Formats: sequence, structure tokens, C-alpha cells
Amino acid sequence: MNCRRSEILRGKFVRLWYRNILLEFLNGHDNEKCLWFLVMSKRQFLLTGNMFLSVLLVLLSGCLYGSRTDRSCFISANLLDDGRVLFSFQELVYCPAQGLAAFPDGGIPKYKKDNNALFIFDPASGALRLLMREKNHRWEHGQGSLFVMKSCGNVALVSQGGQVRGKPSSSIRHWLVDVGNGRTQELELKENFAREGRDVGAIYLVSSDGTLVFVNNPLVQEDGRSSKRRDEGPSQIWVRRPEGKIVKAGDGPHYEGYVDGSVIYWVEGTRQFIGYRVNDNTRRTLHGYRTPLGLPDVTRGVSVSSGGSGMELGNKVGDSWKYEPLPVTSAQVLKKM
Repeated sequence: MNCRRSEILRGKFVRLWYRNILLEFLNGHDNEKCLWFLVMSKRQFLLTGNMFLSVLLVLLSGCLYGSRTDRSCFISANLLDDGRVLFSFQELVYCPAQGLAAFPDGGIPKYKKDNNALFIFDPASGALRLLMREKNHRWEHGQGSLFVMKSCGNVALVSQGGQVRGKPSSSIRHWLVDVGNGRTQELELKENFAREGRDVGAIYLVSSDGTLVFVNNPLVQEDGRSSKRRDEGPSQIWVRRPEGKIVKAGDGPHYEGYVDGSVIYWVEGTRQFIGYRVNDNTRRTLHGYRTPLGLPDVTRGVSVSSGGSGMELGNKVGDSWKYEPLPVTSAQVLKKM
């Protein structure tokens, strides 16, 4: 649409130029000069028109985008065993499209900053430490924020997902983060399970050594005519050992938990509980095992406030929760980024 408008403006400019020169020629004003202009090549006229439009666009460029808009916010938070808080933060600053740049569907903002980061905050001392910072090159702007899924001891499982930049497809990545020394390890879970013909599925961080348990299904098979639903294939339980090796623990979807180095699951066919020992790859029947009643009573937690403006520490008193804001602000976080 903008190209079409440029062609129309350029045509009007050239026609106006010719008309003025012709009028001067008919009125007898400097006929030789007028004749010389009339025989100028079309290319010269078009070049002059392009220069005029370029100057016009430069003058209008300052009106194409609005003032800076800051949408930086807290994304997720997790309370560690030692009372510190591991949280993720997204720095997002852009100038919204306006005027011609917003035509016809709102336009695309001009992004100034798009970064994702992990921090540790100590409520007792007020110390704030940056663990990981990543400039967003992989995801569409505003996507790919980090999310703290679970922590166990000094190890946390972090995910990141969204639409891949320049592609219609979405993706997801995972990290193990050691909050003690600040080391981060990206896990190629999707690629590793694809080689086994499996999806990643549900993930459980079960030990401070980084052991992960998965309950997954076969990959969706697509041949262009039909696709196989994930829930049509048999579910399986897999384990990622601390050294990175992925092994199958058992069949079925009935994962019970992780106790003393063993993955416990229930086999529907035999109606028995099986314990898979991670360190020596052995299985044994757990006679007399019973599923624990209820869930552990959680009495403390942390959450991100509405709108991502801050974080709140919650304490359970009786049957209700009481929350108080944590003394860390977006301005403090942005100074560390």
C-alpha cells in the first residue's frame, strides 16, 4: 500500500513539473531553457521525485512511532529450601507504531530492549544476584520468557518457550540451574527423546543432584493424511540421571513418587508397585507399599503479584494464607541487568 502511494505522489510531481515548464514556454519566458527541460530524460525526473519523497519520509519518520513504553515485569518465582527466592524477570521496552506505521492493523512496534534473566534474592539480607541473562534473538519479541518450574535443594528446573522468530512453529527449552555456584546447563530434552521416538511429557525434578523423571507418550506421527494422537500410544516412565543419560524406568502412566533413590510406579496389569533404582538400573516389587494419603502441607511460598510488578511472600496461618510484598523492585532488578 505504501509503495502504491509513493508511485501516485511521484506521478503527480512529474506532471506538475512538465505543466509549469510548458506554461513558461508558451508565455515566451526563456524558451531555450524551457526546451532543454522538456527534453530531460524521464529517469532524471523520477530521480528528482524520489529525492523529494525521501526528504518527505525523513520528515515524517519522527511521527511513525510513539514514546517509549516499558513493559518490564517479574515472570515467575520459587522459594528455595534456604529461604532465598529464585525468580525470572523480563526486560521489555518498545515504541508503539502510530500514524502511517500503524496502518492498517496497528503495525509493528520498534523494540528497544528485549532481555530475559534469572535472579536470586535473599529476603534476610536484601542481597540481589544475577544468575543468567539472555538477549532475545531466538523468540518473537515479548516471548521466550524464563519460567522457574521447580527447585530441589540448590538445583532448579527452568523452562523457556514461545514462537520461534521468523517461523510459525513454537518450541521449548529447559535448563538445570545450580543456585549455589550460578552454573546453568541447557538440557536437550526434546532432541534426546525424539531419538527414542518419545515426547518429553510431564517433568519432575526429584533430587538435588538433578535427577529428572518423565511421564511421556510416543511422538505424534504425521504422514500428510492423518496424525496419531499422543494418548493412543502407551505411556512410559523415563529417568534422566545426573550425568545426563536418559533411561526407561517402566511402563504405564502411574508414577507415584521418588523415595530413597527409587522411582516408584504402579503397574495396572499386575496391580503391584515397582521401585526402579536409578543408580544401578534395577527393579523390585514393593510388597506392602501404600500410596501416602494427601499431599505434604506447604506453609510458605512465594508468588508474583498481579501484573508482574513485584513478588509476595506467603505464610499459611491456620487454613488461610497471608502475603506481604518482598522488598525488591523492578528498578533494582533493571540496574543489575
